[in-house]
Amino acid sequence: MADLLERKGEEERAISAGLAASKEELGTKLDSTYLEVQRLQDKEVDKERSMFAELSIKKKDNKLLFRKVIYDFSMFSFLWEKAEADVSALKKQLEVVLQKHSALEDRTKQLDAAPKGIGTRANFCETIAKKTKEWEDESFELETQFMELQAKFDVKVERVSSIDHQAFLKLKELEQEKSSHQIELLARRKDAHFRTLERDLSTQATEIASK
Repeated sequence: MADLLERKGEEERAISAGLAASKEELGTKLDSTYLEVQRLQDKEVDKERSMFAELSIKKKDNKLLFRKVIYDFSMFSFLWEKAEADVSALKKQLEVVLQKHSALEDRTKQLDAAPKGIGTRANFCETIAKKTKEWEDESFELETQFMELQAKFDVKVERVSSIDHQAFLKLKELEQEKSSHQIELLARRKDAHFRTLERDLSTQATEIASK
């Protein structure tokens, strides 16, 4: 009878020791799991903070880029309007020069048709020819300036159109990139939320096992 009681006591002690070891092992595993979850949680928080910082920097860069595009467009619009005004002014000057040149030609023809024998005719014709040459030179110079300004104007128009198109494409690309970052950030937030729930459950399991 004594042997039976002693054997039963040994079995109970063995069972108690096994339960204690199992409880200790379970506690160790839960602690390890909790630390791992905490580490992953901290890592996700760091990633999210880093992503927020990156998005903030990109947002500032996008604002600066947008302002630069607007400034460039405004500047070229101003140059465009100025070039149009310069071309219009040159056209008017050229018209005046051509009218004066035409009047001089008519006057020269009238003098050529005048009777011979006028004493001052030779000197007068020489003066007229000299003035005509001056007006021709001025007319040629104005025509050259007009052509140069017209060429510059065409180049400016082409550059403004090109910048306008490039700005539109860049803004569209930035908008798509912004949407992509927003989707990624939302996914990370959901993942962080699930990891928080997992950590809370692990904490509760640890508390239950320690009781």
